[in-house]
Amino acid sequence: MRRVGVYGERMGLTVAMAIVLWSLLPSRVAAQGRPAEAADRPPYTIGIGDVLDVVVVGEPDVGGKGLTVGPDGTIGFPPIGPVQAEGATCEQLGVAIRDRLTSAPRWLTNPRVVVSVSSFNAKKINVVGAISKPGSYPHRPGLLIRNVVAEAGGLVLGGEGGASRMRATIVHADGTSLPVRLDQALAGEGDAGKLELQAGDTLIIELQLMVSIQGYVRSPGLLPVQDGTRLSQAIGMAGGVATDGDARRITFKSASGATRQVDLEAIIRTGEDDPALSTGDAIFVPRLVKQLVYVQGYVVKPGEFEIRDDDPKRVSEMIAQAGGPNLRASATGERRTAGAGDLTHVTLTRARGAEVLSLNIADVLSGEAKSPEADPIVEPGDAIFVALERNDVTVLGQVENPGRYMFVPGDKVTDALASSGGPIRSAELAITGTVADLANCTLFRASGEAVPLDLSLLPTGKPGYPNPALMPGDTLVVPESLNRVSISGYVERTGFFGFRPGDTVSDAIAMAGGVLPNVGSRQSISLRHADGTAEQVDLAKSDPPLAPGDEIAVPYARNRIAVVGSVNGPGLFEWHEGDTIIQAITAAGGPAPGDDGGDASHAALIRMVDGQQTITPLDFTGFFRAGDQSANVPLQPDDVVFVPRRRHTDYTGWLGKAMQSLSVYNLGKILFF
Repeated sequence: MRRVGVYGERMGLTVAMAIVLWSLLPSRVAAQGRPAEAADRPPYTIGIGDVLDVVVVGEPDVGGKGLTVGPDGTIGFPPIGPVQAEGATCEQLGVAIRDRLTSAPRWLTNPRVVVSVSSFNAKKINVVGAISKPGSYPHRPGLLIRNVVAEAGGLVLGGEGGASRMRATIVHADGTSLPVRLDQALAGEGDAGKLELQAGDTLIIELQLMVSIQGYVRSPGLLPVQDGTRLSQAIGMAGGVATDGDARRITFKSASGATRQVDLEAIIRTGEDDPALSTGDAIFVPRLVKQLVYVQGYVVKPGEFEIRDDDPKRVSEMIAQAGGPNLRASATGERRTAGAGDLTHVTLTRARGAEVLSLNIADVLSGEAKSPEADPIVEPGDAIFVALERNDVTVLGQVENPGRYMFVPGDKVTDALASSGGPIRSAELAITGTVADLANCTLFRASGEAVPLDLSLLPTGKPGYPNPALMPGDTLVVPESLNRVSISGYVERTGFFGFRPGDTVSDAIAMAGGVLPNVGSRQSISLRHADGTAEQVDLAKSDPPLAPGDEIAVPYARNRIAVVGSVNGPGLFEWHEGDTIIQAITAAGGPAPGDDGGDASHAALIRMVDGQQTITPLDFTGFFRAGDQSANVPLQPDDVVFVPRRRHTDYTGWLGKAMQSLSVYNLGKILFF
């Protein structure tokens, strides 16, 4: 309907005023200023799905809000009908609507039409990766990375699957990609902070780095780290190297497969050679294998002391680390010790080559000894002994009461050993073994001589062992026996057991109380040697000799058979390949005695065949009369042997009852598993 008369005049006045006001608007916007990048940005092109607001200045009844661009690219504008919007800018669409409003029949005279996009749905961007709400989001001109990250709920932080915080990638619609510094983009800094996303872009929020830290650190496992994290920092994040970890020999394996050794102590000291980490890198901190030197005798703090390859130590320095020699009691009684150490009689026993050196460290400290050989450099495993000045003897090592004992002229080694309470014996083997290794004792003379002694015959009471006379200051050392084995698994007592030369696996198992009847297996025993080799032992076929450090494991007897019915000892028995029915009945103690006892001549074999329980009657009359073996068939695992009573009158009847009421096989299966 066409408007005329006063309304037309009023409309003309309103439009004129709107034109005047609109002409002022650009100057106001210019006065406020506009970013240079916004001025250079091409105008937005309307697409399908966008929601538009159309305002006709001064004509509130004519405009429309929330107009969606339909699949055909048009919007419905009631005053004039559908208008093509797709592909046009807001300004171009406003001109098109204005032209339609002023065409015949003329609605308005020179109207001012303003078109704006209230919802950008036609063009989207995708956000994937370590983001709270991944998905597609509307694109709009000037959209920055930090804007879309905020719309997507922010980054996922911490743990496996967390965001890198530094790395992101923009993949454009044409397939090209652009790496972005995510931290700068989120902070609005640098080029990344000004980078505008384009329609069709995919923003990938990359995951933070994950490295594996294993071994002797306080918190081993898979560790999330940020870009630029160094190896030393990652170990710190894992709680640091454990007390028993070796910080100097760390293995670093990169994701590419290259492996090298890293010295963390050197990194901390110099700040150099600290590799940057990448996803998939692996760090392993090995156990610290200490290089020890033993200082014993009459020093303030006897014990073991660590040495390092990069810091060689001499004998005098090791004695100093042990607090120096015990001192004599002073005239005023200011210091009293159990016995003074004699630095003129120091013994160095080399771990390599069993060389024994007698040293006068007192001359070294006084400066009288000039040769380096007078104070040699120690090596791992070396033992230093500082002798006693007083007239007594010492017994050390695996004895009941190690210590110093008064010397009586005429005393022999056995006297000193008896004074110390004798060698320590094993609680498990009070007779067959001892914790002390009597065969490898050493008598250290005060003169520096070391005399090896074999006292292994001492517990037997037989003569023939060396028993030299003692001298003041002598020391008898009784070492710990290495002839021990560990026994685990299905035996009466598990643990460590000493053994004598010539003992075998069966001897060791006997020490442990034997294999648990019908539970442990005697045919698949695991024997692992100290050198890492292993073997399976069937005691029915072999009985290997024991060696120091052997580990014996008696497994569960998984292959078993059952013997039930009228036998002396019904139950479960370990199955061995080749076992027969007569052997099984014999293992169960044979048929029960008496007139109503077991009838072994008419036993039955119950077996599962193709998932079905079968029962086979067997006649052993020929076996017991003439040794006929035809009925004595080999058994299979899970077989059940049933021995009936003698007074059965119906041969087939008792078989049926066994099938229907005994459920012997089912009982056996329950017991087996």
